[in-house]
Amino acid sequence: MVLKKQTVWLLSMLTIMVVLSAYYLLQGPVEQVPVATEQLNQKVDPTQEDVQVDSQQIMPQTMEDLVAPEASSEDYFLAMKMNRDAHNSLKMEEYMTVMTNGDASAEAITEAKDGYEELTTMQETETNVENLIKAMGFNEAVVIAKDDKVNVIVQADKLDRTKAVEIMTLISKHLDVPGKNVVVSYKQ
Repeated sequence: MVLKKQTVWLLSMLTIMVVLSAYYLLQGPVEQVPVATEQLNQKVDPTQEDVQVDSQQIMPQTMEDLVAPEASSEDYFLAMKMNRDAHNSLKMEEYMTVMTNGDASAEAITEAKDGYEELTTMQETETNVENLIKAMGFNEAVVIAKDDKVNVIVQADKLDRTKAVEIMTLISKHLDVPGKNVVVSYKQ
């Protein structure tokens, strides 16, 4: 019976991934916000005039970088969070499979357990940081951390440099990533 539940769960997740993939493939690129290139591990005054900003458009490289121009903001942010959560669920399932596998080595089980705990902590931190960004006055925000890079998308008509630097500082503080690895963009 366990195998059947796992099979149904896996097929459900794959179906969600296919639907989301089709949704994102039919969408246009995200407008990119200028990114400060200065290290945020140092104290940065957002009112400084010497902060360098790179305003070139970055081409989409993943499905998370695509957006529907006609989609409502609520749908967009919900879809982004669902996509992130589906990806995290698949990774957690992989870790659980290794941890419950009787044939796995002790080293593999320990590594899977560490990865599972790290992913759980990352999910909690992403949610907390999203709430902190909303407290800054944004209606909605989504934080997607992958490897040593973090993408942040906020709901706003426009995003000025000061707010972008504040968000980057917040992300650097809570997720322990350098400011140059944080990309902040916005969606109306």
